[in-house]
Amino acid sequence: MTPEPTRKLLLCQWFGPLPQWFDLWRENIRRLEPHGYDVLLDTDIDEFAERVHRFLGIEFPREDGRKVCDYRAAFGVLYADEIKGYDFWGHTDLDMLYGRVERWVTEAFLAGLDLHSNHPTYVSGPWSLYRNTHQINLLYNHDPSWRVNMENPHTTG
Repeated sequence: MTPEPTRKLLLCQWFGPLPQWFDLWRENIRRLEPHGYDVLLDTDIDEFAERVHRFLGIEFPREDGRKVCDYRAAFGVLYADEIKGYDFWGHTDLDMLYGRVERWVTEAFLAGLDLHSNHPTYVSGPWSLYRNTHQINLLYNHDPSWRVNMENPHTTG
């Protein structure tokens, strides 16, 4: 009997009309579903701003939807209800193509990490996975400038 795959939820924000190629992206990501991946697509900037205010106590500057990138490390807090029951949560972008992810993101690979990014020296937006634990979900606030960076109306990275 094959054990159930580790459950992973990828969070993706897209504020505004979905691109004309969205159906192709969705078809591509559906290939990941048998391997324990689900996707939550958040398209409402006002709801996201309310979520930021409610959980972080700061205002989300709506002028630039790309600013959401600065909040990604806090998604474990912002989407706490949605990630319940998942072993990992992550963030992704609509301009990602997913190849044979299951070949390198194996159960053995996941067992040995708490945070994975597709960049070796920083957490990158297109593909990151966080172990869904209280400690990892609060990791963002270990940066003393997290609030200043998130309140800055410009993307700080």
